[in-house]
Amino acid sequence: MAGDVCSRLPGLSETGLVAGNTSGEGGSFAAGESLTMTATLGTATGGTFRIVGDPGGVNTLAGPSSIPGTLTFVSSGALPGSSIGVGYFIDNAFGGTVDITVRSFCVPVPVPATSITTLPLLALLLELGSVIILIRRA
Repeated sequence: MAGDVCSRLPGLSETGLVAGNTSGEGGSFAAGESLTMTATLGTATGGTFRIVGDPGGVNTLAGPSSIPGTLTFVSSGALPGSSIGVGYFIDNAFGGTVDITVRSFCVPVPVPATSITTLPLLALLLELGSVIILIRRA
């Protein structure tokens, strides 16, 4: 089942960030889900950022990386340490601002109608519906 953080993070895009800025989403992240954060230069000449698990930037999940740059975090299930979600932390933005965009890759939720146990049941229901239609036409 997909984690709730993964489904909310694709909408995260911030501009005009300076050192110490942080943002993200609290909640769970399912095994196999990943997110990629790309930091680009606004008016800054460089900087560094990290993917973190808390607003204070204590739990680093990926990085640090130079700006411009890209970091990726792939979840193995439960978030590590005292992480409460996933977000970014701008460590440095030299001489100006930086921008962050996020792209997440969520684990798809399985469709019950196509599982190995429900597929024969679906076939049986389809057959029953066909028989009822044939009987009504006769």
